[in-house]
Amino acid sequence: FNSSTLEITAIIDITANPRDDIPARHALVEIFALKNKYDPLVATGSTDERGRYSVQLNGDKEYMILIKRDIKCDNSSIGLAKVYLPPNSYIAIEVRLHKYE
Repeated sequence: FNSSTLEITAIIDITANPRDDIPARHALVEIFALKNKYDPLVATGSTDERGRYSVQLNGDKEYMILIKRDIKCDNSSIGLAKVYLPPNSYIAIEVRLHKYE
């Protein structure tokens, strides 16, 4: 088991200016293993007040990350990212959420 840590920071991307970034608080995070045929959903949770979510996963694998926020209202947003986790590593990524209708 090659345990790796993935830390995700979810940002609501309203403008192109990074100083205006807003953390995606309490957004739903779903992580799928790309080559897992039986049950690809390997982790779920929600971001904290700073828009962060951290999880331990098997290393040397590729994952697809889906982040959803307020899907049922006018301010709904969604973000997707694909990441490869090397074995026994720590990876920090930023996922920008965009308006979803």
